[in-house]
Amino acid sequence: MGPMRQCARPLRTVSHFRQISVGRRSFSSSPSRAAGLSPAIGFLHASGPRYAALAADLQEPFRHLVERAVILATRRLKPGHFMFDDDGEHPLVLQAPAAKTFHALLQRSLQATVRGDGQTDPRPWVAQLIHTARGLRAHLLAPDNPWQPFTHPRDARNAV
Repeated sequence: MGPMRQCARPLRTVSHFRQISVGRRSFSSSPSRAAGLSPAIGFLHASGPRYAALAADLQEPFRHLVERAVILATRRLKPGHFMFDDDGEHPLVLQAPAAKTFHALLQRSLQATVRGDGQTDPRPWVAQLIHTARGLRAHLLAPDNPWQPFTHPRDARNAV
């Protein structure tokens, strides 16, 4: 590890940690795999070494749940929780205890339930992802089968 220095961009580091945590973890790719789809072939995102395109496409409507963890982390993490790593993949990293704190905040945010447009009861966001992926697969196998990507209810989109 490189020397400790005052970190200039801790929020960017936490946000990047969030992207890695969600993008590289199986829970963002699993719904598409479970539906028989390749997580690498997407519509809105291009696949890369950091995440699978379809997984990123399907989780986009739930991005606010993940970003909530970043906002909560700004209240708990301090500049001393970060350090520079001159030899690593990323120049600024979270120290292990801070990474555990952030991961706990992220897991708490991901346990939230969301209600889709036309749904009466909220479901865990992972269940929403699986439902969306299965609907997409059914549509790709039989184009006459209508498919609606997950959308938030109109009243939630218009709330200020």
